[in-house]
Amino acid sequence: MTAQSQPVGEDFIYDYDTKMNNLNAVTYMWEPMEFHFDNRMVELVRSASSMVTKTLGLRDFFRIDFRLNAHGILYLLECNSQPAIETGNTYLEIINNHYFESPHGAQKAFLQKAFMRMGI
Repeated sequence: MTAQSQPVGEDFIYDYDTKMNNLNAVTYMWEPMEFHFDNRMVELVRSASSMVTKTLGLRDFFRIDFRLNAHGILYLLECNSQPAIETGNTYLEIINNHYFESPHGAQKAFLQKAFMRMGI
């Protein structure tokens, strides 16, 4: 699915404050979109993710955001070295449902790895 924001006013800027505190300023329209990655694109994302992870020294739990344009060009948007891990986070719910049997499996695994590294 794709999200299209419809800002109010010509000089509108979609910033952190709008995203987190002023959601009424933006209307999201969701349109179904079918897209399948070919093996080349999957390998490109894996390779780029690995390079970014090593370069930035990311570990345990993080998120790397990419966007793919209509011409098949992949763009790195940002790296979240401490993404939200609270209950109710959509990304965590997807990860927990897909990879863990517990609704808090990802959080538990994240903490266990950190404690092991610290010798606790």
